[in-house]
Amino acid sequence: AISGATSLTYVITAADQGSSFTTVEDYGGVTVESVATAIPVASAFDPYTDDTGLTNAWDASDTGTISGSAWSAKVGARHLTLRNNAVSGTRTQNGLNVIDLPSSGTIDYVQDAFFPHAASGNYAVHGAVIIDGIDSSGDSLVALTEGSGDFFIIRANNSLQFDGHANVGGGFGTTATLTGGPYSGLVTFSVLFDTTGGTYTVFLNGVSRGTGTISGGVTSAGNLIFGANHVANQSIDGAVCECFVSTDLTPAMALEYHGFLAGKWAP
Repeated sequence: AISGATSLTYVITAADQGSSFTTVEDYGGVTVESVATAIPVASAFDPYTDDTGLTNAWDASDTGTISGSAWSAKVGARHLTLRNNAVSGTRTQNGLNVIDLPSSGTIDYVQDAFFPHAASGNYAVHGAVIIDGIDSSGDSLVALTEGSGDFFIIRANNSLQFDGHANVGGGFGTTATLTGGPYSGLVTFSVLFDTTGGTYTVFLNGVSRGTGTISGGVTSAGNLIFGANHVANQSIDGAVCECFVSTDLTPAMALEYHGFLAGKWAP
């Protein structure tokens, strides 16, 4: 055991350790070093260099990408628009600039109204948002739509707190009640759309929280919204930190994103 520790479960931060560490088993005070195992430590994950499937990214901490209501992509050619009272430069999280969504009498969110969703329907959306408050069950973290009327949202499902629910509209899939709630403060999320395999998976704060089935899906141009629902009439009170779209659908990659986002944005 480590002196002063109250548990035999430890969290090791990659940036604070050397190139390897060693586990040693202790049997009733008898240390057995012969069974020690050296474990290599991978370098810290950075989606901008390590996800070869990354197609789009927006980073609020890169203030040079934000001008007025326009939030330019850090990766890709698409930009998001800050709607209503959504604003940059008034709030920080862990010392980094965020897009504040005050939602005081207005529906505040960020949006690309003509985002070209992949025709294959196989893609992942990752992000970090802050939930300060909820006043409607439809308040949502992320929403995707296409011209046919199909949509997907992660919504509160409770008018007093963010319990978490994946809602699928247009008849192309099943809904899913998400576990682990209620959620507040910094929340990292991923949605993995595997249209070829017929499923989607939602991760919140680094854990798979629910799955559903899909056939077809959001596969043509339409809304990509962070902070509000698919028709932009219900929004969270909070902030948007950083968002990504990728073609890598593996759960392992989703967990890498959650580790990166938590490490960057958690206070």
